[in-house]
Formats: sequence, structure tokens, C-alpha cells
Amino acid sequence: MSNLLLSDNSTVVRAKVSSRTVPYSDLDFKFKPHPNFGDLVALKDISAIKNSIRNLLLTGYGERLFGPNIGCGITNYLFESLNPVSIASIRQSIERTLKYNEPRVSLRSINIKELPDVNELYVSVSVQILNVPELVDIELYLERIR
Repeated sequence: MSNLLLSDNSTVVRAKVSSRTVPYSDLDFKFKPHPNFGDLVALKDISAIKNSIRNLLLTGYGERLFGPNIGCGITNYLFESLNPVSIASIRQSIERTLKYNEPRVSLRSINIKELPDVNELYVSVSVQILNVPELVDIELYLERIR
């Protein structure tokens, strides 16, 4: 860092600015061991963020011990009849969850379809990860098991 002396005998200090270069990482909750080493496999960058979004969307309110406001609660809609009001409520819940709990992404679109023949709810979320040019899609199939 160098200082500059101006004509009026005051100094200007220049500061170094650096960007974040540490990659995002997360554990794979499938807990499959690495085939060669036997350790748990760590997810990096885009895979870690996709895993985080999937976990947030499948978490209900109050499931996290010290984070009762973290979660989405879309599994609560599985046993309700889907109509435009409930689909709008699911969409609003997803938007709120990603806005307040996942600052690394910007939401682009949400696609929700009911598949009544197989008792499933298809949710597709398209997000843009900050500082990454391409869009990332996360697909969830929520199934009624009763």
C-alpha cells in the first residue's frame, strides 16, 4: 500500500480491495462415502447452493432447533386440494424463503404443477447465482405417501 502526497501537503491512502475467492461448500446429505477414500463427499460451488436451496424448500417451519423461522413449509400443501389460491401461497412461500434465507441467489422463476394421477406436486425453481452467468434449475417432486 502506498501513500500519495498531494500539492496541498495532504496525503491520500490507497487501500487494496479483494474479492471473495473461497468456494462455497456443503456436505452431501446422502452420506455416500468416496469410493477411494471412504470419507464423506463435499459438494462445491453450484452443487452446494442447489443442495442448500433444496434443503430450505423441504424444511418446515420449526424443524431447525435454533432457527424456527427458517424453512418453507411447502410439504404442508401436499394433502390440500390445489387451486389457484394455494398455488399462489406456495409460490409466495418459496419467494419469501429464498429472499430471506439464501442471499447467494436471485430468484428468476417458479413453476408449480399438480400431477393428480400419481399424487405428486412438481416444483421447479430457476435461480441465478450471484457472479455466475448461467441460470440454475432446481426440481422437486413432492409425493403424498398416504
